[in-house]
Amino acid sequence: MAFDRSAGAHSFDDGERCAKCGMTRRKFDDTGERCTGQSPPKRELFAIPDDDETSAILKSSSHNRIALDIDASTPQGLSKAFRHGAFECLLNAEALMESNTANLTGHYIVTLHAIELGLKAFLAKNGLTADELSKKPYGHDLVALYSEAVRRGLTVAVPNIDKTLEYLNRYHNKGATLRYVFAHRRELPLCSDLLPIISALVNASR
Repeated sequence: MAFDRSAGAHSFDDGERCAKCGMTRRKFDDTGERCTGQSPPKRELFAIPDDDETSAILKSSSHNRIALDIDASTPQGLSKAFRHGAFECLLNAEALMESNTANLTGHYIVTLHAIELGLKAFLAKNGLTADELSKKPYGHDLVALYSEAVRRGLTVAVPNIDKTLEYLNRYHNKGATLRYVFAHRRELPLCSDLLPIISALVNASR
């Protein structure tokens, strides 16, 4: 499709974002949307709880692991450790939404990993050990993790989550094709559509 780039011209100069409206060059190439001349309102990070645990993550050094005082030998501690990991990945996934690399491979890797960690946080809270979660039938299997979580009381108010996870599992689980196969066409939901799943899982494991 040829886009009309004459009217409402963006000002990319040498950067990857329009200096006037903030649109990325990649989005413009994909959609051809004209420049509005107005910067979009700054987005809030998705569902960040206002508590001490969240503050510890946001203020921690990038050179040190967070929450070193967690005792992962207890169900509560193991759940908290998985939840911290899921939340970190959620923050990264949110940040990538505003970049010109949104919905590329790295974005999906961190998004799907956050879903896995969120499910494991809930299951750890409900009695599964780290050893159990690392082996079959669980491991990286989003469907098995979700099915067991539902059996143990998980409810997530996201439409068609079971079908979504079943589809994502093709890329995330066996063969990890999302991470290793680049010679075939793949179709995935937008990462932005998956963030509510992560947020719900993080909150369910608290």
